[in-house]
Amino acid sequence: MRNHPLYQKLKQIAIDRNYTLEQVQFLSFAQATTLLGERPASTTFLENMKQDIIMELWDRDDEANLQQVRQKIKTWLDANFPNWADEWDREGGKPCIKLWLKGKP
Repeated sequence: MRNHPLYQKLKQIAIDRNYTLEQVQFLSFAQATTLLGERPASTTFLENMKQDIIMELWDRDDEANLQQVRQKIKTWLDANFPNWADEWDREGGKPCIKLWLKGKP
């Protein structure tokens, strides 16, 4: 589905217009038809597209949050733990940041 032209188009619209997760989640079939300029194949197809786009937006938001955290703590970590590493992930549907002070194992 991620290669389907309608999915690509709707995803690009959501990214370009900086849609929130809620905006995508509550996008109606009629609104999607207006945005895409054509009807999605079915409501099930639209719901699947929305779920994948929500996951993409989660990743976008998580990465932005990680960058904000990095900016705030980078100087201190660099001074005290020169080999520190971090990564973001999701556990139980919630974003988390993993931080290794002496390098990533």
